[in-house]
Amino acid sequence: MAIPEFQVLYETHLKPKLITFEAKRKKIVRDIIFLFIGYIILIIALFVVFVLLTEQAAPRGEDNPFVSILVIGIFLITSGFTYLYNRWVSSYKKSFKKEIVSRIVTFIDDDLIYYPEKQITWHEFQSSLFIQYWWYSIDRWSGEDYVQGILGKTAVKFSEVHAEDKKNYGEDKRYITVFKGLFFIFDFNKAFEGFTVVLPERIWPYGIYGDLVKLEDAEFEKEFVVYSDNQITARYILSPSLMRRLLKFHRELGKKVYLSFVNSKLHIGISIDKNLFEPRIFRTILNFQLIHEYLEYMQLGKDIVEELNLNRRIWSKIGVKDFFQGTGTPILTSDHLKNMIRGSR
Repeated sequence: MAIPEFQVLYETHLKPKLITFEAKRKKIVRDIIFLFIGYIILIIALFVVFVLLTEQAAPRGEDNPFVSILVIGIFLITSGFTYLYNRWVSSYKKSFKKEIVSRIVTFIDDDLIYYPEKQITWHEFQSSLFIQYWWYSIDRWSGEDYVQGILGKTAVKFSEVHAEDKKNYGEDKRYITVFKGLFFIFDFNKAFEGFTVVLPERIWPYGIYGDLVKLEDAEFEKEFVVYSDNQITARYILSPSLMRRLLKFHRELGKKVYLSFVNSKLHIGISIDKNLFEPRIFRTILNFQLIHEYLEYMQLGKDIVEELNLNRRIWSKIGVKDFFQGTGTPILTSDHLKNMIRGSR
């Protein structure tokens, strides 16, 4: 999308709103600073009282009865500080997404709908089969910034997601990030049965589901490794033109990319190790490059549709309603593909 068009939107529509949000942001920062100063004063005062009470009333050589009071006091003060901070920041972020991010989404395409607090479900992510090739399980799932709609002739839905695995280190339990980034589901333009999974070449799978697929594109195989339960289906889906488009997209993006073709859907996971659409609190938001970065990530769905030529409708597919509800069945079988593998690509 041309930068001049977005520049116009930014100057005429977004910037006036951003000026208002910038004033709100500065007020929140001032309130946080005063709140933090108050927090420090209360903690110091609590310690002073603790020391005075200990010196006057606590018996020597015995457990200090005022330690529990100190701990409870610190907990209550910290909880109050955290509650107020989260309340101010959460309200600000919700308003920002409603006024700014949603407008960026409709700028990309009027047929896209944005839900700030919704996400791709765990079941939908699981259907991609990515997790079956990783060393980790998924014990905690979260996400936000969900978008769905029609791009040209292609149904799409995506959101930011965060998948984590819980590891035990003795008594210490930690969550390790398995995948963090954007996860897309597209209505693929070729119906098929079975599955084909495309992983970054540097990823060595924990378990191999399906057979390793050897392709004719040496450059593609340097950057991706492909597994499928049907060699014919895999070669049918990964046509030479599609592999070239995938390779170009992957190189331009510069991120780790996972793909799978399952039940006539294309799943794409793009690893991005940061929260993408969150407004900054302690730095100005009156920055065109910052807002343009939101646009670049949000329009990845449209870029994928265009780069991979997903709007090329060859055969009838599942309905849009079925796609968004996660239903629908493949139309073409392996027998059909054997006769069509040399056909249109």
